Amino acid sequence: MNKGYWLKILKNELDFGIQDNDELYPLLTSGIIHSLEYFGEPDENIDFIEVALMEIEGLRIHQQMVDLLIRLFITKNDQSAYQLLRRLACVQLDKYALEQVHANQVHFLDDQDKALVALFTASPEEYQQIDPQYLLLILNAIKMYDNQTWINLTIQQLNRMGFKQLTTLLQFLHSPSKELEVLIIGEYASYSITEKNLLFQICETMLPTGIQYAQDLVGQLFIQYEEMRYLNLAKQFNTQMLSDDFQALFYFLSDQWSDYETLDFQQTYIKQIYETANIPLKRRILDHSRKSGHIAWLQDNANIRETRWLNDLTEKDWMTIIQELNQSGKKENLKKLLLVIPAYWAGYIFQALSAEEIRNLPLQSDPVLNTRLWEMSRNLKKESLTILKKHDHKLLIDNLLSSAVSGTTKYLLVGGMSNQICEFSLPKYKIHLPCTLMPANQIRDLLISQDEKYWVAAFGDLKIRVYHHENGQIIKTLEGHQGLVKKLLLHPNQKSLYSISFDGTLRSWRFPLGPGLNTVKVSESECFDIAINPEGSVIYCADAGGKLTAWDSTSLKNIFTIDVSNQPLTILVAAHSEPFLAFYTTDQKIILLNHNSQIILRKIDIQDDRVTCMTFSHSDRFLLVAFQSGNIQVFLTFTGDCLLTQNIFSNPIYQIQSYETDTYLVLSRNGECTIIDIELLENLFIPVTKLRESTLINFQKIDQNPHWRDFLLQFFQFIHQFDIEMDDITRIQVGSYDIEIE
Repeated sequence: MNKGYWLKILKNELDFGIQDNDELYPLLTSGIIHSLEYFGEPDENIDFIEVALMEIEGLRIHQQMVDLLIRLFITKNDQSAYQLLRRLACVQLDKYALEQVHANQVHFLDDQDKALVALFTASPEEYQQIDPQYLLLILNAIKMYDNQTWINLTIQQLNRMGFKQLTTLLQFLHSPSKELEVLIIGEYASYSITEKNLLFQICETMLPTGIQYAQDLVGQLFIQYEEMRYLNLAKQFNTQMLSDDFQALFYFLSDQWSDYETLDFQQTYIKQIYETANIPLKRRILDHSRKSGHIAWLQDNANIRETRWLNDLTEKDWMTIIQELNQSGKKENLKKLLLVIPAYWAGYIFQALSAEEIRNLPLQSDPVLNTRLWEMSRNLKKESLTILKKHDHKLLIDNLLSSAVSGTTKYLLVGGMSNQICEFSLPKYKIHLPCTLMPANQIRDLLISQDEKYWVAAFGDLKIRVYHHENGQIIKTLEGHQGLVKKLLLHPNQKSLYSISFDGTLRSWRFPLGPGLNTVKVSESECFDIAINPEGSVIYCADAGGKLTAWDSTSLKNIFTIDVSNQPLTILVAAHSEPFLAFYTTDQKIILLNHNSQIILRKIDIQDDRVTCMTFSHSDRFLLVAFQSGNIQVFLTFTGDCLLTQNIFSNPIYQIQSYETDTYLVLSRNGECTIIDIELLENLFIPVTKLRESTLINFQKIDQNPHWRDFLLQFFQFIHQFDIEMDDITRIQVGSYDIEIE
């Protein structure tokens, strides 16, 4: 029989003298269904069913066709029937098809389809067992992005099941609006990690289409919540926000200074935003202004009091602050200051006040304890601060050139002018014999991979060799540099190795087996040092021309080049989390620079000694500087103040290696080695409310810095008399300016 004729029968377009509800009509349609199931070509039958589903409006015929598809798939494994059934259930969200798929336990291959069937046929709990992170649903939603009917039905079902956040996300995907954008931004802090990840995927889908509300949402999530992945997304698609003031703030917070200055050249927008911002955003703007060095808008704004940051205050500032607060009679502000500052500066306050003034402070605390603190402060002298040395040793190596400490701090590698690399156990410096003999002299730099399987060494023959730690065998030789390799750097992901050379080039290599990936000419003169930013995205090179160059860590494309000095930059170190770089120049200056804003923050003159190496402390609070004389000086990073100078060796210090928390391994040129501990120093500069009592107990056993140690322990007791949280005090007025508490 002609199937076109069958279709007319099913549509009841032929006059047989029967009606749809007569007994003969169901028999006739059942006969057609039976013929489709057992006779004819399968592909033709499926084509017929598809046409019938589209053209016949009757519910009974529709249900019969769906049931037929299920039988064809279950009994005959008809894949065409499976595909049509899947399209009905998962694309068209046909209610009867979804119910029958669930009832007959038809298992779709795609996990997203399984999740969708569960969403429309099961309880919320059953659905969450299949799709606990809702990821499958959102992936399906993104796939159906242009299917408005699908989105509408899914939103309705999510609403019925009580998934409020998911409903909002899909509504924004389907019909973005300012109201939904504001709702998402307001509720974002309460989102689960899963919901935040789903929102990010939705934004990734929407941005290429140029939807303005999606662009604005991406910018606002970076501004309000400091979500760096949204910054990267915004840069990728060059997004534009809905208003110029927030666009200016976006440029400001993302260090796009050229764009910012073009848009907000009179600094009007940043002032407007600041005056209307909530407290967290105000603090973020202030903090970024301080770290980037862009504070002119604050100084020019008559409506905003001058702001100084707690960590930026120098010794002279503290003397002025104490005098100002004491003479102005603002004892309450002086009390607030005592409650939030580190013990080091609290000592200055107690020193500056008389015993009577201490008694008159509105502290409501134990007067005996107050007096004791005042008496103890009399013995505090900056000159008495020292670094704790422990585990001194003389290594069996002279003319040390390089060293490396394993990530677990279990062992140390050292190399010198000879062809030996020696391994020592830490902290007792037990040598592992025999020392590994190298094929060339001058081990100029050493690295250990994070998993401790490999060593990397740069040699005087211009080659880099990768060794297997367990057996000391060379597994790869990397060649290409035409000058001595000055420095090696291993990317945090352990997949790329970087090297700079006196030939003026920067090279990247696939680690550990090569080959070379990229080579760029950094300078016409020598390259001296290399560093990487905390995110691992930018490589920095310092050269003999006084230039800093920044390179994309993947492609080695140049990001920027700036003149730091007219003298060679011989040492370069990067902070661990702050956007700071520190340089040493041949005219004996230490230069601190913000690599995000490319602004020089300060210069420190070094007299009568030559710097040999530097490192930032783990907290970035201090810069540890080692000298030819064997001394180490500790500088406050934010102010450049020198806290202490201490002799470590009688010979030049050659390297400072990060060891365990607040400890560092120091090596001299002739193989002397010691571990220095700055934990007490760190704790003297942390607000006491953030210190733990268990941490301080260890200090009672330390003999060095006894006056500072005892004052810190006593001040800890003093602070914990008060029922106060650090966040309760955010700024304190001092004369014409405010101190911002970090």
